[in-house]
Amino acid sequence: MTITSVTRKILITLLLTFMVAGNGLGQLRVKPGSGGGMQLVDSGSGLKRTVAVESTGLFRLVFEAADNWGIAQWYDLVNDPSAQTNLTGPGYGVSNEISTAEPGLFQQVFYGTKPDDPKLYTRAASYYFPNSPRAFNILENAPSRVVVQAISSPVVSAVGVLSNVTAEVTYYIYPNGKIYIHSVLRVVQAQTASEWRCATLGLRDPTSAQPIAVPDSTGWIRSTATQNPYEYAGAAESYIFAYWRASTTPAPYTNFTRASILLVPRRGNPNQGIQGRHNWSGWKRFFYGVPLKMAAGQSLAQDYLMQLGTQGSSVLPNINNSAVAGPIAKDYFTDPTPPPVPTKATTRLSLR
Repeated sequence: MTITSVTRKILITLLLTFMVAGNGLGQLRVKPGSGGGMQLVDSGSGLKRTVAVESTGLFRLVFEAADNWGIAQWYDLVNDPSAQTNLTGPGYGVSNEISTAEPGLFQQVFYGTKPDDPKLYTRAASYYFPNSPRAFNILENAPSRVVVQAISSPVVSAVGVLSNVTAEVTYYIYPNGKIYIHSVLRVVQAQTASEWRCATLGLRDPTSAQPIAVPDSTGWIRSTATQNPYEYAGAAESYIFAYWRASTTPAPYTNFTRASILLVPRRGNPNQGIQGRHNWSGWKRFFYGVPLKMAAGQSLAQDYLMQLGTQGSSVLPNINNSAVAGPIAKDYFTDPTPPPVPTKATTRLSLR
């Protein structure tokens, strides 16, 4: 081999290394489902700003300023490579009104407050309270991990903002669908809530209707460590999960999605509460809830693991029973600290 050819080979290798480590945005074509590292796309400004975080060929999450910086979009790219089905939105509640939609994949809701029933992530924040303080920080952007942080206060329709409460939620997102969540609730004055739904999964489900069927028999099947599907348990379950069950879901929604999701609270979380379910037409919630009482100036931190899953992937698990969910939860209980990224990973900081 000549010196010239060796030099050319070295240069090509270095170029590919920089392309992967730099940002990975559209530089490499990766076979769907095989996984190809993390990508982050920050676009727009003000209330039109969005931040999309994607594991190539596996999943995409989109944070939106218009949703008070919640995860307003989730796509299963393994079985929906063109990202046609948003699994967490539009998130209509009482009415099919976009200005009060609440498409938060990881949601928080407050009952018995003034104003009552505000949601941390809701489009009402942009429609009715565009000047309510909110921020989104990109703390780390590397092929092996993306870390982002959302800061905002809960809002309820056109009624008002629970400005005494600020939630700072940090997401450590990995290519294999593991998302470590660190949530810090802060209050200025003393604050109570008859129920704080501290960790809520919001799942789009066209089969969900009133009256509520218990337990789930179509669409998203909400389940726990001890019940599949979940009906009721008086004690707190160590984890909750949901998956789409095609075998019992009638057309035309039989194959609406093949995704699944797991939420595991860290052991020892303060004010964790117990699990509960709630339905709207076209939408299902699965959550942990507890009464809240905070002193003036107090902060309250909680940690979770959220694992994204689907069918037909060699990377993402198919979370449809406790045999799959249990070992993931056990690993998190053993070590709830987000794993470090490889030392060669490129980190970019963008605080906004």
